[in-house]
Amino acid sequence: MGNNKIGRNDPCPCGSGKKFKHCCQALDEAPGGDLFTRYSQAIAGVKLKLDEAYKANIKRVRKEARQNFLHYTIDRQLATEQESIFSDWLWFDRLDEDGTSLASDYLNQHQVFMPLPLKNCLNALSISYLSVYEPSHIGDSHLELKDIFSQTLHQVMLKEALDADLNEKPLLLLGRLVNLGEGQVFSGMVLAADNNDGQADYLQQHISYLAAVKKEPEGNLLLKANADILFGLFDHILRKKHIAINDIRYLKLTAPKQRDAIRERLENTDQMCFMHTQAGLRWYQGQPEGGNKTIAVAADYVISCASSLEDLACWPAILGDEAPPPHEWQLVNSNFLRQSPPPALLSIWFNVLQEQETERWLHTSHRELDNKSPLEKVAEENGIQPVLDMLDLFAARFEEGNEGLALIAYMRERIQTMDVNLPAI
Repeated sequence: MGNNKIGRNDPCPCGSGKKFKHCCQALDEAPGGDLFTRYSQAIAGVKLKLDEAYKANIKRVRKEARQNFLHYTIDRQLATEQESIFSDWLWFDRLDEDGTSLASDYLNQHQVFMPLPLKNCLNALSISYLSVYEPSHIGDSHLELKDIFSQTLHQVMLKEALDADLNEKPLLLLGRLVNLGEGQVFSGMVLAADNNDGQADYLQQHISYLAAVKKEPEGNLLLKANADILFGLFDHILRKKHIAINDIRYLKLTAPKQRDAIRERLENTDQMCFMHTQAGLRWYQGQPEGGNKTIAVAADYVISCASSLEDLACWPAILGDEAPPPHEWQLVNSNFLRQSPPPALLSIWFNVLQEQETERWLHTSHRELDNKSPLEKVAEENGIQPVLDMLDLFAARFEEGNEGLALIAYMRERIQTMDVNLPAI
């Protein structure tokens, strides 16, 4: 607070514009009450100050920030009870172009004049991060739990005993644990999910995959920088849905003999089925059909596409000793990266996108085709021409040079090489 005592009616040095007695004096004097209440009040006070400090421009960034935070959720919606989880991410985790969070920016501007309790609380919140915990024991005023990623044990204070039978219904808790010296509390809302069907393993495996594709060590820094992914993963286990990783990898072949051996394995396993050849790539689809995993063999390279970790784990058994395991292939793209591939791999990525979009289009019903899919229409007598006419109609909407024309050309080639008696060749 400095050497000079601040008067009750002086402007609060935290920069809020309020008088000291209506702002930080209560924090400076350390509020009474039980430890849980004091800590909860301190956390609420910090968030109120951040809200007041940035209210002039927070609306401008909040909408885009919310879209980014919800990118990995199923329906991109934020329930009312989840608002505090998003707000904590917005204050303490989201970084601007300079790599600074709003909380860090506030701390840099005002820390010289802050009451010590406020400063300590803001520091604790700034280093906190969203994680998932497995509770093991419920006390009258505390909860014993374990971080499922770091395996560290914690004891968190509760306002009242949690009404749950952990033996009958094991749980996972998603929350932000804040260490305030004498104890730990959760900041804001805590979400609970069942842990009776491999949910913890599912989360652990996907965070390990995240660390691998980002080439970063697992730990609190990884979780803090990727709270949006963790929130999306938790949303998927709540709704019992698998998250799509859309993992694309590239393997440079060493010799034609290796290519031929890979093709032979693909054509002699019941786990894959040949689809068609296009643009120099021989495409195979995982069985049973569903498009979750595909592989393409060119003259001197192979591309693998996996929608889930389960699909990605299938490749060693399918390819055998003819190719190294997937983690040794060059990563082209993953949904967990949210960035374009390196320039040298852009053509590979574009080929895969064309194939995936064409497959999706082939299996989708269209009003122009009497609400039938292109595959259904092509199977009819003289059915190819209506599909080509529809593609011409689509092409007319684009200006010359538009990337959409390249995709339409790819779709047209696929249709023109189809046999009416087969899905594709």
